[in-house]
Amino acid sequence: MATVITEKQKDKTLTSIKKVRFDAPTIINTLMDLHVQKMTCIMRVLKKSDLYINIIFSMGEIRDIQRHPLEAKHCLGRLFHAAGKIEQNDVVESFKRSRENNSKQGNELVNMGKISQSELNIVLMNQMELKFAEIFSWETGILEVFKISRLPGSYANIPLDFPRFIFRMIFKHFPEENAQQFCRKYYEYYVNKAEDSPFQFSQFSQDRNLRNFWEKVLARENQIKRIFITSNRNQQQTAKLLMGFYLMRMIKLFEEPQVDASQERAALLAEKLMYIDKEDYFNLLQVHWSCNADQLRKAWQHYEEEMAKQKAKAGELERSYLQQYDDYLRKAYEYLLSDENRQNYRKMIYDESFVEFNSEIWRQKAESFLFTKDDPAEALENIKIALEIWQSNSEYWALYALSLMNIHRGKNYQMVMEAKRVMNKALSMAQPTEVVYLCEGLMYKLEGKQNQAITSLEKALKIDSDNKFIKVTLHEVKTGEKHPELQDAIKEFVNRKSISDKKFDEMVAQKITDKKK
Repeated sequence: MATVITEKQKDKTLTSIKKVRFDAPTIINTLMDLHVQKMTCIMRVLKKSDLYINIIFSMGEIRDIQRHPLEAKHCLGRLFHAAGKIEQNDVVESFKRSRENNSKQGNELVNMGKISQSELNIVLMNQMELKFAEIFSWETGILEVFKISRLPGSYANIPLDFPRFIFRMIFKHFPEENAQQFCRKYYEYYVNKAEDSPFQFSQFSQDRNLRNFWEKVLARENQIKRIFITSNRNQQQTAKLLMGFYLMRMIKLFEEPQVDASQERAALLAEKLMYIDKEDYFNLLQVHWSCNADQLRKAWQHYEEEMAKQKAKAGELERSYLQQYDDYLRKAYEYLLSDENRQNYRKMIYDESFVEFNSEIWRQKAESFLFTKDDPAEALENIKIALEIWQSNSEYWALYALSLMNIHRGKNYQMVMEAKRVMNKALSMAQPTEVVYLCEGLMYKLEGKQNQAITSLEKALKIDSDNKFIKVTLHEVKTGEKHPELQDAIKEFVNRKSISDKKFDEMVAQKITDKKK
């Protein structure tokens, strides 16, 4: 049984050196002070006169956490009995011995050979964590520190790793709202690692994700609002980590930046330049890999404006790095301006099947806008992207032509002629597919050329006799009447399996066959 120092004994044995109302941060700050000052003392956290927790320190290290009154769920004998480690009579006997010897029940169980010291230490650590976590749930009360000349007659004397234990308590049990309030209050503040911290990071945890947060996210001065963007943890975890490192004096907060901003940017640029040749041109220029020349020019114009601003406020060293960076990006930009170079570069950095698969996605979007949403302008933009990354598909050119015809028929003669020129290109590419003839038939239909439309649609139906959309369209051209199943036919057509889908299915089937062999 633990010896609990009563209020009656207090005046004779304890000297109060601190007494305050507490909240969660006050508890951690007081623990840190006692640890740093290597105090031998008792920190009492009192919720009410008959409910308090004593945290016993020896030379700044926590040796025990005692709850008054002791709850049944904290009784070691019962815990080990519930776990099937000891019998009921062992509980009674160890309790009896602890009373007779003024010792701990756990130690008596070890002496009796019923449990090992390591098993005892694990359970005691879990007990301490439960008791400590309970303090956070109290929200507020009285915190008092008593200086003592010697430790109480009976205490656990657990070999507790102070920084690791306290940091774990903050991360697991610290009130989440307190952490969120802390980050909101200091949202614009700058964070720096504390040079005079009492701890090294290695004393906290070996967790890889936590180390990544410490070494990369907090690698250099940054505002809290930026840390939330770059963090490898979710918002709640990031707030808890920042609060934990701050309370344990691993980081400091400042209203103004403490590092020369230009030097900091120069360091980042130097690091970027070391690996710049490993980045692909599209990423460097901050454009999607499917971009065309016009989109590239627009992105470059924005880049030049931003670069001019950066150079204007840069120091000498930063400016020299910016010039190197600018020269490299200019080379990338000028190379990608060429349509042929963009095509070749994509083939060089991406797998051909990946490019073709993505082009089909844009084609499917274009068909959806053209046939189901009656938005040929948006269809044109999507099919342009498909053609940008995969120009050898005749169906893309046919869809491009049909979109142009839908937009400009009766408005712009030159663009209508351009649509016809593009359709002729689609028809001249290898063997035309049913989709090419379908688009040609729809163009003739828009122009009111019934016979030519029928001829094209019949060619399409000859290639794919089951295509419902072609059948319905041919019926409408011949009769001049709206077909009741048109919308279903369009939906079925738009949702059909693409060429790349079929290729993918064939590849999977082949792999399964090869595996069976």
